[in-house]
Amino acid sequence: MKKFSILFALLLPNATLASFNQCVNLGFNSCTLQAIDCGSTDCGHDWTTTCTTSNGNSVAVRGIATCAANQVTATAQTAGSLNINSNLDDNKYCWCKMVYPAVSTNWVSVYLASTNVTYMSCTLTCAELCAGNFQPSGTMFLQRLTNSIQ
Repeated sequence: MKKFSILFALLLPNATLASFNQCVNLGFNSCTLQAIDCGSTDCGHDWTTTCTTSNGNSVAVRGIATCAANQVTATAQTAGSLNINSNLDDNKYCWCKMVYPAVSTNWVSVYLASTNVTYMSCTLTCAELCAGNFQPSGTMFLQRLTNSIQ
């Protein structure tokens, strides 16, 4: 009986955790950018936006942003992996990935129209651009992020 109790105690937490799933409606009606105030420093790589679903629920959406060497000629290009060069000035293209409430497997680009983009200017704006492009009106960007969910 003691062996059975120990075995049951070991299996119960794993069975409980393995059976937990959460469904999230990704049919957003609107999204609101969370304020990002960086001044003249690197904003970091995290971005957040709050979206309202078609049934009125609020969902916090979080993601990561990075500047890479993969060339971008339009918003909503996709890449499975990114090239980060040791020459930082080559890493001037903004890429985004959603990590919550679901994880997108692909990176999705945000196009920076200026020809004077540098690694520093990219890092100052990339996270905010990712969050700002996560809008129902920016359907191609949103579609590319949500179509590649794990």
